[in-house]
Amino acid sequence: MINTWIEAFIKPQETFTKEKANASFGGAALNLAIAAVISAVLAYLFNLAMSAFSGVAPDVLLLPLTIVAIIVFEFIYVGVIYVIARLLGGNGGYVTLLYFASLYAPVVALLGSIPLVSILVGLYSIYLFVIAVKESQNISTGRAAVAVFIPLVLLILMIVFAAVLVAVLVGSAVSSQI
Repeated sequence: MINTWIEAFIKPQETFTKEKANASFGGAALNLAIAAVISAVLAYLFNLAMSAFSGVAPDVLLLPLTIVAIIVFEFIYVGVIYVIARLLGGNGGYVTLLYFASLYAPVVALLGSIPLVSILVGLYSIYLFVIAVKESQNISTGRAAVAVFIPLVLLILMIVFAAVLVAVLVGSAVSSQI
C-alpha cells in the first residue's frame, strides 16, 4: 500500500494505469481516511506546539471532526470535478477518479505538513489531480486541466469575496463605533 502511494506521487500516469483495475470505493475511502488522519494529527501537533506561545491548547475533540471534514470535502470536491470532466467529454467513473485522487493523498498529507515544502507539494498535487482526471475520464490533458481549474478558481474567488466582505463589515462596525 505504501509503495503504491509513493509510486502514485512519483510516477502518477504509470501507477494510475496499473491501478485502474483495483479502483474501488473502499480502497479510496481507506486511502483518504489515512491521509485525513495524517493531516489532522500533524495539524493538532503543530497547534499544540504553538500553544506554548499562545497559552491556548487545541481541543483534542476537534481531531475526529477534522478527519471527517477532510474526507467529506474530498468526496464532494472529486464529485464536482467528475461532473465537470463528464461535461467536457469524460467517460470514466466517479469511483475510479476518487480512487486515483486518493492514491497520492497520504504522501501529499505528509509532505504538505512541512513548511515551505507544502507550497511545492500543493502545486504538484494540482498536477497529480490533472493526471488522475485525464487517466480516469479518458480525456485530454487540456480538458482535465480545465476540469480541475474551474472549481479551484471558483473556490479562490469565493475566499477573496468572503475576505472582502468580512473586511467591509469589520470596517463599517469599527467606523460606526468611532
